[in-house]
Amino acid sequence: MMFKFFENAVPPFSEDKVEQPPSSMLKFVWFYAKPFRFLLLCLFVTSALISGIEVYMFNAIGNMIDWMQVSDRSTFFDVYGSQLIGVALLILLVWPLLSLLDSALEHQGLLGNFAMQIRWRAHRYLLGQSASFYANDFAGRIATKVMQTALSVRDSIVSINGLVVYVVVYFSSALVIFVSSDVRLALPLLCWLAAYVLVMRVFLPKLKSVSAEQSDARSSMTGRVVDAYSNIQTVKMFSSGNAEEQYAKDSMQEMLHSVYQQMRLVTQLNTTLIVLNAL
Repeated sequence: MMFKFFENAVPPFSEDKVEQPPSSMLKFVWFYAKPFRFLLLCLFVTSALISGIEVYMFNAIGNMIDWMQVSDRSTFFDVYGSQLIGVALLILLVWPLLSLLDSALEHQGLLGNFAMQIRWRAHRYLLGQSASFYANDFAGRIATKVMQTALSVRDSIVSINGLVVYVVVYFSSALVIFVSSDVRLALPLLCWLAAYVLVMRVFLPKLKSVSAEQSDARSSMTGRVVDAYSNIQTVKMFSSGNAEEQYAKDSMQEMLHSVYQQMRLVTQLNTTLIVLNAL
């Protein structure tokens, strides 16, 4: 019943008037994200609360250790029983319930319907285009663009939510706890943040460029493969199988080249962040 509630929170097949999406990236993303704005806001709140609880647990465990060092064993629960019960309820009840709500919002409310509604709206828009629009491009390439766009917009929104929560809530909460103990403990954390921002400024533009190149290469590859299947009778009639193989192989090699570039950047980024975290 709960799953159905979140799955039906935003209908995936909207019958709203078909509109042309904006050309700028942020407006384009918001154009498709707008129907899900309430679910996205709820997801941000639950993720923020969960991050706050996780950071609070570091402090709570530290307090427990302090209590055990200064308290008598026979009176320990009498003195700190209410605090311990509060922490236990937070861990065993509030935390799991928030995690359940957070997961339902993301997996039942967003991940399925978000991508499907984008596909549906984009498909309805493309059906209104002229015949010349389709004559000047591969059908497979157009279809791939629709599929890719849906997943890219959805994943971007979900990733932004996770990144904002991590940096703003998790990092800020940890910083407050460190400063409350000793301001000098915050200095390494601030140095890490500055280095993290610098690393992102170096790698993200490169990844963006390679991802755009890879998207075009994937669409071209799919278009050529689908075109060969769609015209298989012509291919067989003129015995052009070898030419079609080479035609598809060229696009696959181009796609693979962009994949290699992207994976190299990802490996470099991951290694840089691991070294940064270790330091």
